[in-house]
Amino acid sequence: PERIARILGEGHAIFETVQQRRDGLRIPTEVSSRLINHRGATAILSILRDLSERKRLEEEMCRLAAAIEQTGESIVITDAGGTIEYVNPAFTRMTGYGRDEALGRKLRFLSSRQQPRTFYREVWTVLARGDVWHGHFLNKRKDMTLFEADATISPVRDETGKVARYVAVQRDVTQEMGLEAQLRQVQKREAIGRLAGSVAHDFNNLLQAMLSHVQLLQREPHRRDFELADLEGQIQRGAWLAQRLLLFSRPETARREQLDLNEAVRGASKLLRRLLRENIILTVTTGDGPFVIDADGGQLDQVLMNLALNAADAMPTGGRLTIRTGRANGMAWFDVEDTGTGVPKEICDKLFEPFFTTKPAGLGTGLGLSIVQGIVTGNGGRIEMQTEVNEGTTFRVLLPEVIGAQASATVAPAPGAALPHGNGERVLLVEDETGAREALREILISLGYEVTAVGSGADAGRLPFEPVVDVLLTDIMLPDVDGVSVARGLLDRWPNLKVILMSGYSEDEAQSRAAELGGARFLQKPFGVAALAAEVRAALTGGA
Repeated sequence: PERIARILGEGHAIFETVQQRRDGLRIPTEVSSRLINHRGATAILSILRDLSERKRLEEEMCRLAAAIEQTGESIVITDAGGTIEYVNPAFTRMTGYGRDEALGRKLRFLSSRQQPRTFYREVWTVLARGDVWHGHFLNKRKDMTLFEADATISPVRDETGKVARYVAVQRDVTQEMGLEAQLRQVQKREAIGRLAGSVAHDFNNLLQAMLSHVQLLQREPHRRDFELADLEGQIQRGAWLAQRLLLFSRPETARREQLDLNEAVRGASKLLRRLLRENIILTVTTGDGPFVIDADGGQLDQVLMNLALNAADAMPTGGRLTIRTGRANGMAWFDVEDTGTGVPKEICDKLFEPFFTTKPAGLGTGLGLSIVQGIVTGNGGRIEMQTEVNEGTTFRVLLPEVIGAQASATVAPAPGAALPHGNGERVLLVEDETGAREALREILISLGYEVTAVGSGADAGRLPFEPVVDVLLTDIMLPDVDGVSVARGLLDRWPNLKVILMSGYSEDEAQSRAAELGGARFLQKPFGVAALAAEVRAALTGGA
């Protein structure tokens, strides 16, 4: 009666109801009614439309909307240009930004600016092709704290097939990545424990060689040129070994840089030879490079060490371990191939699961390959495996090649090249090791500088204001105060002072301390006369 009254009063009405079909099925129906004149009499014409499909779609949309709103993962929808159109509550929980603060902004407003521009260009290159991108973002929250997100960005196409929107699903993995970093450090310590014996043996051999050369020089001064050249070679070998260990064992602070995969593999293989049993024959073959990649050198060492040691464990009675490099389809790769026992097909899918191990109880943690996969994917790559039982296994690690780039390198001065000299500039040398301090003082004087040498930060602070010092060359680790604090105090006194920091510790740590001073330069111990001369001159002239 109410609906009829409405039709009679307004002349038309649209409403929804439920109708029962002849077969007894009740269906949602839209009724559109209006008044008509039928053969001179007023009548009501009603058109019924089955709403079953529309209702089904509406319910499905409601379920999807509820799922998106209540899911634990952050979901962001942007237009084709990257402008945010929708965020769910999980986005707010993860970032601290409310919906109104995010809508209309570009997604890049979350960027911590700690990932290179090339990374973001690669993301957009993938999306521009209409492909799905998966990887990790290092972003910042509203409170400026950093978080790491595992992200998948998918294109959404319109009815013409053109990309109209992007959907980004992100999960905060900061805690997981922190645990992975700790696990990687544990794994490094295990490997370093295996290295300790052979490294001690190597250093004892080097020290013996150095001692012999020095004593021969004392007894037979006429052999000076030959003995000094050999002595320098032994020192450089010891320095290389120490630096490789520092690189391998440094705390887990990823430092990606452009490096040549061939050089990285050759360098890691030298250290690897000290770990392998005598019945393992190691062959290293590098392709026609260079193969420049953007990766963390220390992590790359860890991947290679882990795969190679696993391969050696698969050859208990000996065998051949082959490492080779190459490139294919924009990826640089290296293989680690063994002639060991192989892996049964039924457990291949489990190899990269945390805590899964094929080794006897007590001989494996099951973390190795899981960590390897985490490192490889974290550097933008992937890992593949081929295996045959009783034939052997090959792991292939593929990393994006940076086309047209050059690897980071330090160019050594040519033998006999003239060293840059000073013109009487004043250098303050702060070094607590007496032998090193005296030797560096003599070298700097021979290079044309006026040198004041002290053994502590306190001694440096007691120097008079005149004459003005031009360059401070200080060790970072001093007995009373660190070199950065010494530099800060002296910069207040001499604002134009140039600072060069020295350290025998990990370059990562030292470089981060140098960065605290802005324009400070850095020398990694041990360094030669040529490197010292070049750094002091560059500090004075503002060179690169």
